[in-house]
This record gives sequence, C-alpha cells and structure tokens, in this order.
Amino acid sequence: MIVSWNTTNACNMYCDHCYRDAGCKVEDELSTSEAKTMLEQIAKAGFKIMIFSGGEPLTRTDIVELVAYATSLGLRPVFGTNGTLITLELARQLKAAGAMGMGISLDSMDKKKHDEFRKFPGAWDGAVRGMKICREVGLPFQIHTTIMDWNANEVEAITDFAVELGAVAHHFFFLVPTGRAVSIEEETLKAEAYEEILTRIMKKQQTVDIELKPTCAPQFMRIAQQMGVNMRFSRGCLAGTAYCIIGPKGQVQPCAYLNIPLGDVRETPFDEIWRNNEVLNNLRTLDYKGGCGSCEYKRACGGCRARAAYYNEGDYMAEEPWCLYHGRKGIYMDSKDRALLNAIQDRFPIAVHPYQILGEAAGTTEDDAFKRIQRLRQEGIIRRLGGVFDSRSLGYYSTLCVAKVPEEKIPILAKLLEGLPGVTHNYIRNHEYNLWFTLIARSQVIAERILQTIREVSGVQDVYSLPATRLFKINVNFDFDLSGEELSPEEEIDIFRDTEFRGAQKECVTPYDLTDEDIALIRVLQGNLPDSPTPFTVLAENLQWPVEKVIACANRLLNAEVTRRFGAVLRHQKAGFVANAMGVWQVNPEQAAEVGEIMARFKEVSHCYQRPTLPDWPYNLFTMIHGKTAEDCGEVMKKISVATGVKTYSMLFSTVELKKSSMQYFLEEEAN
Repeated sequence: MIVSWNTTNACNMYCDHCYRDAGCKVEDELSTSEAKTMLEQIAKAGFKIMIFSGGEPLTRTDIVELVAYATSLGLRPVFGTNGTLITLELARQLKAAGAMGMGISLDSMDKKKHDEFRKFPGAWDGAVRGMKICREVGLPFQIHTTIMDWNANEVEAITDFAVELGAVAHHFFFLVPTGRAVSIEEETLKAEAYEEILTRIMKKQQTVDIELKPTCAPQFMRIAQQMGVNMRFSRGCLAGTAYCIIGPKGQVQPCAYLNIPLGDVRETPFDEIWRNNEVLNNLRTLDYKGGCGSCEYKRACGGCRARAAYYNEGDYMAEEPWCLYHGRKGIYMDSKDRALLNAIQDRFPIAVHPYQILGEAAGTTEDDAFKRIQRLRQEGIIRRLGGVFDSRSLGYYSTLCVAKVPEEKIPILAKLLEGLPGVTHNYIRNHEYNLWFTLIARSQVIAERILQTIREVSGVQDVYSLPATRLFKINVNFDFDLSGEELSPEEEIDIFRDTEFRGAQKECVTPYDLTDEDIALIRVLQGNLPDSPTPFTVLAENLQWPVEKVIACANRLLNAEVTRRFGAVLRHQKAGFVANAMGVWQVNPEQAAEVGEIMARFKEVSHCYQRPTLPDWPYNLFTMIHGKTAEDCGEVMKKISVATGVKTYSMLFSTVELKKSSMQYFLEEEAN
C-alpha cells in the first residue's frame, strides 16, 4: 500500500497544474515531531511505500531526518520532486538515509515549454541535472510527465529520453482539474485522446525495458489486458483501497485529486482513519454506478474516482466520464438511442435536416435526435460519422496482408506499418501467421512495391498478400435490438436486406468516372461530419457550394455504390461487442461460391471473402465474426459449420490492436 504526504505547501515553482495551489509555506504545517508520530501511525496501518511530496519536499530542512526515521520504521521512502533542488551532497544524504527512489518531473523535450508550464526559468535544465546527480550516486530515479493537449505528441520521445538517462520508470499523470489546474481545464485531454494515448503508452511498453505507468487514467489496466501487455500492477485507481494522501497540516483525503476530507492526524491517529472512515470503506466496496459498476474490468481498473466526483457534483462512486469502454451492461441506451444507432450505421440521411428525419423515425424531435447522437459520439460509441468508400470504385487497390514475424521483430514492423498511410488496420493474432494488416494503394503494382519495401526494411521475408477474389458481404452493422428474444435457426441466418447481402461477386470493379468535384467532396465526406444539426450546410459553406449541390452529389455517389455506406462507424468494444474473431475455412474451391453465400447470411458475420491460399495456409474463405464474448464467436463458428458442412476451420483472435484508422483517399494529390 502507498501513502503520499504533502510535506509542505512551499515550492520554488508555481506550476499551472498544481493540485495543491502550492507556492508559499502555510501556517501550522506538521512539525518534525508530529511528522514522526504520523509516520509511526502509517507503519502501524500496514503501509509500505512512503511518498514524500509537496509543494517541493526538498524545501523542508528536516527532510533527511524524516526519511531516516521512515526507513527505521520499515517504510520505503520515495520522492515526488521537480528535481531542481537536488545537489550531490543532498542526494548522497538521502540515499544514506534510506531513500529508495526519486520521481522527477519532466513535461516536455522542449526546454521552453517545460519551463513555461512550471513558471520557472531553468526548470528543465535543473530537472535533468537532478536526474544525472541521482544516477551518479546510485539513487534510482524515474521521470514524471503530466500529459496535456500540447505535449501529448511527445510521450514516446520523453520515454526514449528516460531510457537514455538511465531512469527506472516513466510515469504519466493525467490531469484532474483541482487546485490551480481548474484554470487550465480546457487543456486537459478528453476520452478519445485518453484512449489513444494510453494505447500508445502500452505499445511503447512493449518496446522498452523500463516501467511505463499512467496515473489517474486507470483504464490503462483494461487496455493492457486487451493488448496482452503484462503489467506488475493489479489495479488502476487505488484511491481509498491501497492509497491515500496526507496534506501539510495533517488532513487526510482519498487521493490528491479527490478533495474529500477524511480526518486530521493531529486529532485521530492515521491508522484509525484508514481503517474506519466511511468514505474509504465505501470506496472499497467497488459498488460503482453506471458503466463502471457493471464493467467486467472494474476490479482491475476502478475508474478514476476523482474525475468521477469532479464531473458528477461530488459523487465519487459515479461512472468515470473519460473512459470509452464500460462493458455491455454498462452502456445505458434507451429505445430511442438504440433505434437511432440501428438507423445511422448505414443510412444517415443525406439531407439539409438529417436529424429531423431521424427524429421522426425514432419518435422524437430533431433537437433530441441531434443531442442523443452527439452524446453517443462524445462517449466514444460512435467512432466516426461519415462516408465509407469502395476503394475499387475510386480506382484504388486493396488487399489483406499476412506475415510470420519473429517476436523480436514485431516492434520494428509495427513502427514501419504505423507510418504507412495505406495501412489502415494492423493486428497481432494468435497464430503462426501472427501479423495481419490491410493495405490500400493506387494500384496493385504500387501495393506490391510497398510490400517488397516492408520485407527489405523489416528483414521479414514471410509477408504475403491475400487479395479478395470474391466478395460475399461487407456489413459492419451491429444490431441494438436487445429485446432478449431468441431467434429461430432460420431467422439467425436470413435476416439481411438485399442491399447488405452481395452474393458471390467477383472482385473486379470498374473504377467510377469521378469528376474533380466528386473528388473534392470525397475528401470531405471521408472525415467526420461537423457537429451541427445541419452538417451538410456546414460542408457546403466550407466547399463554397450550394447545399443542394452537396446533397445531390453525395447521394449520386451513394447510389452508384462509390460510397459503400454513409453513416456511423462504431467502436465495437464500446458498443458491447467485445469479441472479434477472424474465422477461416478450408473449402473446396468448386463449392466456395455456394458456401460463401450461406456464411454471409449469418447476422454475426460482418465480412465474408474468398481469398488465395498459401502452401502452409489452406484456408480460402474468411469470415469476421463479432460477439459479446469469445464463447459467442465460437458458437457462431459451430453453427456456420453445421449450416455449410465445412469441418476444417480455425478461429483467430486479435491479441493486440496495433493500428486502426480510416483510409484517406486522394490526399496525395493535395500534397503534390
């Protein structure tokens, strides 16, 4: 268990994000003798890690004495410091007193940005100097970085710098608006950015030997488990369960950002506060509200209790507002929400007032339909709202690629593919052929050239292209009819509209004769629709077209099937469809067309293709299957096997999602 003590409010800096509003020492801070009594009570309560924090803890003249006393009690003293006050003599004294490590703040690789954030000229140089002194005396240190919108792109660079300096860890702090940080709330990251950065951190963890740990973003535990990243931690949010903080005057609260007074160590011994306080005991029940309460990751994650309280009028047991995943039961959607989601996945109205049309269909008003869909976008259930285009009709070539990659080369290949705009999806799957990615290029020749470059640069020769030879179905629509009624076997299969079921189509499409205006509109529609009740009017203003022209052109592209569908792309995990399996089947080529049509009619199948085989890959039919659990996917595979008579098949699950994006067509012309 961990306890943090703000040893003083005094600090030589005046940082924008300080949760304590530190600067000057406050009256009546704990004396040396009072602090020692408190340390005794902390040890009695069973705590092991003792964080000396602030303000700036190194401004206390008795700090070495207190560290030595904590060590004598069996505590493990560590520090949270800005690092600028570390001298060679002090570092040696702290190490001799028993200090186990120093957490030193570094928020940017740009000295100017770090110094401005800290309101202290020379802060960057002082922090790095402090790290080097710690390294010199053999005092372990780690880097602490507060993540904001302006430094989010530096995460990996700062980690690399930490490795270079010899840090043992790099910890990332995700701001909760308390103290002075309330004034910079608009600079804090929101749900989409949290998910993206946490995923990047977990990817980076797979490439470095030092420990990477986010703080106040406990959903990193869920992401780590989803990506198969091993962490030594058992839980994300520790507030009240294995952590609390004590202020300079002895006030106890669950965490630095959760400003709920629990008691005063001058009046009640700390061990009694920790054992008996009602708020702490309530936090330990894990009886959270909303999505956090029903999420399967609640024991590993717990949601940020401080952020829950800040955005829910002090309710520290409320749902974590910046998490994109709350499990199937945790998503609260009424019948109107579900009706709207079912409608907009493939038929968002291309009209001046699309939300009026949707509202009428769902039995509500235009304004209510708009607000509901905006909420679903903000909560991350809707990943993108716009056009999904047929790459072949646009004159592009697309293929599914597979590789046998030695484990040590996965980071090299992942980094290479991350930088290729034509690679839109990249997954590690549980098979000897372990890396699967999609590639879209202007021609087959260019695609083959890219693949050869990938082989040469990565040193991985077993990289193969498996382009679709027959298309049976593309329909990534999730059914939100949660009535719970079981379907009959016939209903399980034959439930698709003609527009969704393609039959056995040869993968040969003549490119559509696009005009310059078509291309200009496609560039816009492939992004996210504006957050407006009249989004096409906004697009028209941006293009300087009449809105009627935008609507007519967009509908023409849709009717010509250049736009495969126009609607919402969902984040399937957030929507509750957590399991995602690639079912592969060994089918007699002469029966492939007939079998593929049967497979495509299963409602759980979103994609169905025929593809080439390889000497050691006999599977020629591919089905993407979505379900609530892996067991659900397995049951669907069994039903497909019974329906088709195909007995030789395999089911591959994604263990790590390395990349997932939408193709941006015709942007190379803009770059030229």
